[in-house]
Amino acid sequence: MLGRQVVIMSGVTPVELQTIAGGKIEIGDRTFLNYGVSISAHQLVRLGCDCLLSNYVAILDNNWHEILDRRRLPASHPVILEDNVWLGHHVLVLPGVTIGHDSVVGAGAVVVKSIPPRSIAVGNPARVTRTF
Repeated sequence: MLGRQVVIMSGVTPVELQTIAGGKIEIGDRTFLNYGVSISAHQLVRLGCDCLLSNYVAILDNNWHEILDRRRLPASHPVILEDNVWLGHHVLVLPGVTIGHDSVVGAGAVVVKSIPPRSIAVGNPARVTRTF
């Protein structure tokens, strides 16, 4: 589902939006996806309103296979970006993460745990370095 005035820049490298049977991707009003963004939903990936996703951001709600039995699909865990979230260049958001409203995730971060609202997070794994 796409909200109003969503912008998807796919000129240099395509944007990939993939759902598996029953999966949903929801993108809120005025959200911007820059080139190279990849979103995969087995269950749910929801982007709030006024979000900014920089180049080559990847968001997935499933790890695609178990560690020991690579033929087995693990459980999916929804990914939620609340309103006004900004993800920098090459950010990776993994299953089960919620990023709170008005937060910023710095370039190259790997987000494995939820981030509270009004936070700045950086690193691998992403850590909150400041709240405002």
